[in-house]
Formats: sequence, C-alpha cells, structure tokens
Amino acid sequence: MKESNHSTLRRGILKAMPLMDSTTCTSIRNGNSIAFWKQQWIEAGLVLEDFLTSNLDDDERDAPVSQLILPSGEWNWELLNGKLPDEILPLIAGTDIPKADMGNDKTIWGLESDGRFRLKSAYKLAVEELYEVVGNNWKKLWKWKGPCRINTSFGWPSMRSCLQTKKEHA
Repeated sequence: MKESNHSTLRRGILKAMPLMDSTTCTSIRNGNSIAFWKQQWIEAGLVLEDFLTSNLDDDERDAPVSQLILPSGEWNWELLNGKLPDEILPLIAGTDIPKADMGNDKTIWGLESDGRFRLKSAYKLAVEELYEVVGNNWKKLWKWKGPCRINTSFGWPSMRSCLQTKKEHA
C-alpha cells in the first residue's frame, strides 16, 4: 500500500515514530533485555555505541547490561576502560545497577521524571518540533493581506504540510 493511501491518523503516527523513539528510553530492572551498547538506557537519545573509542567484537556489541555487572553487584569498569570517553563513565555510574530480583526491563517516556507518558509533554515536544520546521513563516502568514478564504484553504494547511490533493479529497 502506498503511503499516500494511508489514513490521516496512520500517516501522523508514522511521521511521529522517529520523534517518539528519540524520547523514550529503557528503565533497567534486571538488565537482561537491554543491549548495553545499542539501546538508550542511560537517558533519552544517548546510545553508548555512538561514543565508542575502540572497536568491539560482535559478542561484546550485543551484550546485555547485566553482563557488565560483577558478581559483587558493581559495574565491571575493567571491561569499560578505554572503550568510552571519561565524561560518559559518570553517567553509567549514576544509573541504578540491575538486579535479578527487580523484574523485567521496561520502556519509559524520557520527557517525564517518573517515566510515564503524558500528553502534555508530547504536545510540547510536537509544538517545538513544528516551530523548528516552520519558524517565522507563521508570522508572515498572519500578516498576509490576501483574501481570508485563500489563507484558510491553502495557507494554513500548507504550513502544516497537509494540503489535500484531489485524489485524497475524494
């Protein structure tokens, strides 16, 4: 199915997915299902693989967080030394260490301190994203002296990238 044939809701959801992915992270419980290097688990938008200062083999790259914990329940700093810049290590040290009895890891909303999704923070994020794309063009549209009908039929929808074609309107 072509993307243009999707419903407005589906297109909106698909368009928002990259934004949602960048604002969620994983809350570590037992650390068994989170890839230490590949997933966001320290904070939203931070993937440790992006900061590597040395190469990893495939087994290391796929290791879950729980594999970097010593039997004593502390981070295995020996495995991390030389692989990450010094400014990243305190971020790891500041996270809770996974424990087997804490249950499964879970995805949380990175824009709220308690990790729960709230429409208010999602709306704020969407508005900020829209403002970045459109910027000061909104002011120009408000001040435009042309006929109101053209402005509401074409101006506002074009600013929001939602002009309907004849095919979509039918």
